[in-house]
This record gives sequence, structure tokens and C-alpha cells, in this order.
Amino acid sequence: MTGPRPDGEPAGAILVVDDEAGYRTLFSSVLRQAGYTVVTADSGREALELVGRRPIRLVVLDLVMPDLDGLEVCRRLRARDPALPVVFLTAYGSIPSAVEAMREGAADYLTKPLDRIDQLPEMVTRILGRAAASPAVKEKAGPAIGPVGGQPGPTILTADPGMLAILEQARRIARSDVTVLLTGESGTGKEELAKFLHAHSPRQGRPMVTVNCAAIPENLIESELFGHEKGAFTGAVDTRAGRFEEAHRSTLFLDEIGDLPLALQPKLLRVLQDREVRRVGGRAPFGVDFRLIAATNRSLRDEIKAGRFREDLFYRLSVVSLHLPPLRERPGDIALLAGHFVTVFAARAGRSDLRLAPETLAALREHSWPGNVRELANCLEATVLLAEGPLIRPGDIHGWGVTGSGGPADEPSVTNPREEAEKRVILETLARAGGSRKEAARLLGMTPRNLFYKLRKYGISKGEAPR
Repeated sequence: MTGPRPDGEPAGAILVVDDEAGYRTLFSSVLRQAGYTVVTADSGREALELVGRRPIRLVVLDLVMPDLDGLEVCRRLRARDPALPVVFLTAYGSIPSAVEAMREGAADYLTKPLDRIDQLPEMVTRILGRAAASPAVKEKAGPAIGPVGGQPGPTILTADPGMLAILEQARRIARSDVTVLLTGESGTGKEELAKFLHAHSPRQGRPMVTVNCAAIPENLIESELFGHEKGAFTGAVDTRAGRFEEAHRSTLFLDEIGDLPLALQPKLLRVLQDREVRRVGGRAPFGVDFRLIAATNRSLRDEIKAGRFREDLFYRLSVVSLHLPPLRERPGDIALLAGHFVTVFAARAGRSDLRLAPETLAALREHSWPGNVRELANCLEATVLLAEGPLIRPGDIHGWGVTGSGGPADEPSVTNPREEAEKRVILETLARAGGSRKEAARLLGMTPRNLFYKLRKYGISKGEAPR
């Protein structure tokens, strides 16, 4: 196992062996994001063949596989190369077999599902560092590999096949300058995916510029995007660069693009076509080099039909379109994300002893999470801050929708005066709209989906009227 690889990459890859495609893709993705070269195998026999064909520095090996079990594969690998480190992946019920594997010479083991996904790259780095100091390894050709290129890019935690496919698509297009439209409900992680695309692009050396189109007043957004010259309007006391200029040689992320005023859409279209910007009050346009990523939680096709969004701009934005599924459609990710959030928030709070009880994970899985990943994160951050004991039980979960019984609350309640006022305004607006939720959402200035969540939050039934 010496010498350079035929394709010119550095000698020594991480080999991930697992017969489950979801875990195989998840683990290899996390290791690649940490800077490692990774190859995969779906069986013990394929793993042995790969080790015979190319240089491998470390093997991440599932213990239970249908053709050759992990123990037998480990024995054959150790017979071929006693210095090759092997990390076992095992379910909780197979830990005794993993301990036996340690006696056979395995470097370490992790239990599936991982409490923290960063445990794997951390363990690989530690083992490779230890192996690099070994005289037996120093005699082998090629350097020990590890994370390269500074800090690793953002990791999006998922074991869902659909999300993994989206991440693979994102990775393939990241190095191009193609315009990308990200769609999905609020809280599904569109901004994180935009960061992922930027971090894996040639523009990663400059910070990504983010603009929330829904958060800027309509009379200011043109100046915000394109900049303005001194004296262009009342209050323009200085010349100001716009966000397109700030994103020169970087990535511009326009969040909530569906809220962009109709009057401004032709100007955005012109910038995308010509790659030139003219400041408000400016005389001549100038070139800018940017990559655009846009996101929306609305159906832009519905907005086009309603006359609120230009069809030509939609097609310019959606050269590549990636849709993020809601959390309720990938329930297998709830435990993975919950474990990660508790670890992160507990560390910040100095409560590293905190962990989720199995029945709590079951309760979290039962919840529909209308606010998606963002709601889950906010819920668990508050839970960690308020937790009294080291074991978080269902009754300790803070936030809407989970009760001490471990399931969704049957009767959502209003808990403070602000929410009481908001509920009454919604009821009154529904009455004005004749019970039409679509019209009420328009009058309230929110999307129908957001109104639906508010109705559900406050337990407002279809026929309820203000009192």
C-alpha cells in the first residue's frame, strides 16, 4: 500500500464500509467536509478488494454486515497490514462484539446512531495523529492525512436519503457560478445550504453577503441592494456601496426573494443578465462579479399567477432549484439533530452532563415541528437552559406542542398578553375576511402557511369567531 494514487491525489484515503447506504453516505460526507479523502464500500469483500488496490490510511467499519462480518474483515485487514487503524461502528446491542474487536487490534469504536456527528472526524484525526507518531507507520510511504485547508466548511446534519441527495447535488454545483434557487418551508435550513454552497465554491475566501428581502422596507431596498450616490435622495449624506458591490468576487444570498417588490424585480433581472450595477442617483453602471443564491418559502409559480412575481425573473433565478423537505418528512433526522443541539447548547451553558432520555426522543419524533429545524433548535436551547437534572425527560421539554406525557399537546394555550392580543387580531381579521384564511393572511401581511401555523398554535378552529 505505498506510492501515489493513479489520479494524483495524496496517498492514503479513509475507507468507510457499511451496508446501509444512508450511514455510508452520511459518514463519508462528514469526513469529506472535515478535509479527508474518502472512498466507500458496501460490503466486507468490496472493502478487502479496495484495500488491495489503493493506499488506505484508516478504515471505518460496520460491525454487522451480511457477507463478512466486521470482525472477520478486521482480522483479514490486520493480517495484511498490522499498522492499519480500524474504527468500528456498532449498534448499542453489539458493544460486547466491539470490545472483542478492540482485543483483535481495532483502534476504537463508535455506537450508532452517533450522539454527535463530529465524533467521527474527531476520532479519525486523533487516531491518525497517534498512528503518525508510530515508528511502524513512519516507515510507510506517504504522509498521514488529516483535515486540510483551514477550518472545515459548514456541516449539515442529516441521515435522510432525500436530504443526502440534495447535498450531493449541492456539492456538484458548488464550484460553478450557476444561480441557485432554494425552496422550502421556513426553518428547513435554506440559509445553511447557501453557506454550504459558498463554503464549497472557489469564492469561499470572501464572506458570503446575506440580504433578507422581507426585512427591509420597500422604500429602502433598492438602495440596500444597489447602493446610492451622495445626494441621491433625502438622507443620502454619503455615497454608499450596495450589497451587490459587497459581494464582488463572493456570493450574494437573497433570502425571502418572494417578498422582493414587483417594481424592483426588473432591475434585479437586468443585473443578473448584464452583471452590471448602477447605484441610485448614479450616472453609469459598473461591472460586478458575484454568484447569486436566492431562497423563498413561497411558491413563486403561485406568485407569478397572482401577478406578484415576474416569470422571466423566476426562470433566471431557478437555473438550478433545490427543495428542502420539512422536518416532518424526514423523522429519522430528529434524533440526530436533537442530540447535536443538546450537546452544543449544553456546552455553552456549562452543562456537559445533560442528555436526552429515550422516551424524550420518542416524544420529539411524534411532534410535527411546523417551524422545522429552527423550531427544534429553539425548543432545545430553552430546554437546556431550564433543565434541572442531567437527564432531560419529556416533561422537561420547553416549547409548544410537547407535554409531560411525551406527546403533542392536545390543547395549545396562549401564555402571555402579547400572544392574547395577537390571537384576537387574527380572529377579528378572519371575521372581516368572512372566514377566508387566504384573505385574512393577505390583510395580516403574512403568508397563508404562516397564518395556518398561528391558527394551530392558538387552537383557533375553522368556525371560531371573536368574542
